[in-house]
Amino acid sequence: MAKWLRLPISQHGSMGTQMGTMIPVKRLLVFLRERPKMESRTGKVSSYYPQFAVMLFTVIFCDSPGKPGKPVKQFMDGLVRDVVLVTDPLKKKMLQGKVALALFAAVAATSFFLFYKNEKSQIKELCGAKRDGFPGLQPVSLERSREADNMKLLAQRPYMVSWKADGMRYMVYICDKNEIYAFDRDNEVFLIQGLTFPHRKLPRHIVNTLVDSEMIIDHVKDEHGNMRDLPRLLIYDIIHFEDIHVGKENFDIRFKCIRRELIEPRNAAIMAGRIRKEREPMSVRVKDFWELEALPKLFEPKFTKNVGHEIDGLILQPVDV
Repeated sequence: MAKWLRLPISQHGSMGTQMGTMIPVKRLLVFLRERPKMESRTGKVSSYYPQFAVMLFTVIFCDSPGKPGKPVKQFMDGLVRDVVLVTDPLKKKMLQGKVALALFAAVAATSFFLFYKNEKSQIKELCGAKRDGFPGLQPVSLERSREADNMKLLAQRPYMVSWKADGMRYMVYICDKNEIYAFDRDNEVFLIQGLTFPHRKLPRHIVNTLVDSEMIIDHVKDEHGNMRDLPRLLIYDIIHFEDIHVGKENFDIRFKCIRRELIEPRNAAIMAGRIRKEREPMSVRVKDFWELEALPKLFEPKFTKNVGHEIDGLILQPVDV
């Protein structure tokens, strides 16, 4: 006659402990030792559970396999073509060397050089950052309470406003032609292939430029009226433009720099046929900011319906920093 043995393991919602695992295993060993043979429904005698014994031996006496390896990172979870993870350590070192040579004169007075370390150090040099973690600017939530009240700052200094897109943030380093790299929040490095940033005045590609951006997937209509997904890079800040450390300038100057030096030359090249945007892996735009008085318009259907992606809130950017 069959007998059921209940082995409760009270580890739901948490990582199992060694003791919590050993107790039910030992009870099961006692159960098997007392019943070396089990009869099936046909009356035939079964074996001594050799496969199960091997499994128990592994659980009790063998070391744990350790943490599983990290899955391979993908740019925008694989939704954007022609963007690949940089895994070759030699290629990374070459990138470090290029950044070091290009920026030595511009940032020597303000940065601490850790170019030997990793790509995160490069980007921190360009930003003038002196802390660990993501090197770009970090958002601060508005709060009004007895402990903290930063909403009063809106009346004390000039601000510009934009919408908060529901996308993924990347810092993009435009090293040279065919050398455009995106850094995510984990400081993984991706090579963006097939994207072009022509110089405004000279017949060459922009070099040594670092921008802060957000990658979104816009839902737009094609020429036949069908909806399709369009990857779009929204540039909303610039830290370094060629030989100029523009990150020290006020935001209104940086905003003009994005339009004048990055977006307008691209648009002109597209109009002239020098850039075939349908061949590029993504569209590139500046993320618009407006005077604070325009804030109510961002909630109107006329604006929200024309944005091809989810709006996740508002961003208030001080002009004088």
